[in-house]
Amino acid sequence: MGYVPSLDISLLIESSKLKYINHTHQLQVHAFSSSDGALLPGRIFEKIRKGLTHGPVLFIVPRKGYGNALLCANCKNVAVCTCGSRLVVTGKNSDPQCLVCRTQYPDWTCTWCHGKKQYLGARGIDRAGEEISRAFPGFPLLLSFGDVIKTTVENKPALVLATPGSAPKVLGGYGAVVILEGWKFFAHADLRSQERARELFFETAAMASANAHVLVSIDESHPIVSSIVRWNPGAMIRRELNERLEIPLPPYVASAVITGEAKDFTLIAAGLRKAIEDGRLPHEVRVFGPSDEGRNTAKIVMYCPREKRADLALFLHELTRRRSIAKKEFLTIRFDPYSL
Repeated sequence: MGYVPSLDISLLIESSKLKYINHTHQLQVHAFSSSDGALLPGRIFEKIRKGLTHGPVLFIVPRKGYGNALLCANCKNVAVCTCGSRLVVTGKNSDPQCLVCRTQYPDWTCTWCHGKKQYLGARGIDRAGEEISRAFPGFPLLLSFGDVIKTTVENKPALVLATPGSAPKVLGGYGAVVILEGWKFFAHADLRSQERARELFFETAAMASANAHVLVSIDESHPIVSSIVRWNPGAMIRRELNERLEIPLPPYVASAVITGEAKDFTLIAAGLRKAIEDGRLPHEVRVFGPSDEGRNTAKIVMYCPREKRADLALFLHELTRRRSIAKKEFLTIRFDPYSL
């Protein structure tokens, strides 16, 4: 259950197989764009202070951690380890360290311009907590994320920071809710990212008390703003469905994802394309990949019309059966996975 229907359910609504009953809900929504990279845009402070007079204020932060990317403050190049992975900072007084091999760099120097001044990008909840508590001193700071999730908080003034899905409940609702760096929730690459972002925004807005403000750090022209104001995500969903129909992508087509050891996947992909040419697979089937998934694994994505899903399933079942008889490497096949 949620506040926003998935694309699969929305397609059923658009085709009149389900009826969508929208409840009108008036919210005071304010969007604030940040042009200088500040966590809190300048005009947002007054609304937060007002919210704190009525109870706790909820801040949704995109990610956990402290500084999830280290940049040179001079040339803005991203700091990387000798192994190729990026450097992160895990705490206020911590040295930069590699995200993968954990090599520490106590005397870090930019390899491009040789500058020593650090700039933390991709703020995590710990860093955001420091900045917000400095901006609003005198209020308790409560964090909810990862393995440290609070289920409820008291209805009294406090700064409550949470990552997506970790926001605690409060009796009577929050004095204000704030979604920080809102555009980042829509910037993920997988096919469900827009759907998740819409649900997060509506779920967070629903946690505000009556007459409280919903504050979003995002450009005011972004369609999510007007969707929350109207308490109706329909326009955003219809636009995404139209885009999926043109390409086409799920939910208008069925999908299958094959994963396994990378060494055989070029031949597997070639064999699948040959099967389409020979008529052993429907000609409407599309094959993408293989793509490198890291750790010596690869992935192939296949699309086909929904009415051809059974044909594709039978073919892939036969493929795995023959590979098993030949004692070849095991393949994992998922049909219509949640995300691609």
